[in-house]
Amino acid sequence: MEKWKLNAVSIAGTVIGQITDQVISNDLSIILADDTGSIYNRKAAINGQDIRVRFSTNAIKTALATIGLTGQPLAALTPCKLYFQHFDNADQIAVDDATIFEIPVGQAIWRSLTAPNDDAASADFEVVAISEDGSTAPWTKTTGQADAVCTTEETYITDGSTGVKQIQIDTGIEMVQDRGDDDMFTKFCSIKSIQPRVTITQTDMGTLTPAVDLGSVSLRDLVSGATSRGAAPITFTFGEELDHVSEIGGPEGMTTHQITPVWDGTNAPIVITGLV
Repeated sequence: MEKWKLNAVSIAGTVIGQITDQVISNDLSIILADDTGSIYNRKAAINGQDIRVRFSTNAIKTALATIGLTGQPLAALTPCKLYFQHFDNADQIAVDDATIFEIPVGQAIWRSLTAPNDDAASADFEVVAISEDGSTAPWTKTTGQADAVCTTEETYITDGSTGVKQIQIDTGIEMVQDRGDDDMFTKFCSIKSIQPRVTITQTDMGTLTPAVDLGSVSLRDLVSGATSRGAAPITFTFGEELDHVSEIGGPEGMTTHQITPVWDGTNAPIVITGLV
C-alpha cells in the first residue's frame, strides 16, 4: 500500500505550494456498441482521451502572479510539474522520493477565488494538457525525484474594514479544445471567452437599485505571530461594471452583491495589483 500527497505545482518555473486539494482528471470518450439481439454491449472503444489537472492553493499571491486572469501557456521550457510526496510507512513524508507528473504543453487557467474574512483565502486553477501531434501522451511520469523547494507562507483574508465578510470571484473562462480527426489526445486548446462574476457579502445594508460603479476589494496577508494584518494588500479592481444587490437577509441581515465586470476597451475586467 502507498500513500501520496501533492506537495507543490510548478508552472513555467514558479513553484506554487500550500496545495489544499488536487485531482488529475483522465476523461475518456468511449463509444459503445451492442450486438444484434443482445441486451449487452459487445464493444467499448476509446475514441479520445483528455487530461486535466485541477488544484487549489492558499498561496494566492504566487499563483495569481504566475497564472493571472488570462492564463499561462505551457511549452517545452515552461511546463507544468506536479510534485507528489510519498508517505513512508510508520515514518513520515519521504522528501527525496517524489513522483513528478509533467505536462510539457498546454494551458493553465485561473477558475475561482474564495476569500472569507475569518479563514484563509483559496484559489482554484486548472491545467489542460495538449499533445502536439495528437498521438503522443501529453504527460510524463518520473519516480524517485527530489521534491520541489517551496518557501511561501501566505495566509490572505478579506479586508473587512468596509463590512465585507466574503469575496467570491468566478473568472467565467470558457475553453475551446479539439482533437484531429484521427487523434487520441487533445491537440488544440485556447481561451474562448472570459466573463467574470463577483459575489460580495457584507454587513452594510445595500439598496435594491442597480448601479454602475468602479469598485474594488482587497485581501490582506496575516503575519505569523502578529496580531495585526500585513500592510500590503492584493487589490482586485473591477472595470465598468453592473453592481446589483441580489439578496438582503439571513440571521444577521447580510447584503449580497452580484458584480458583473466588463471590458472598457482598454483594461481587463478585473485588474489585480499588489502581486509584486
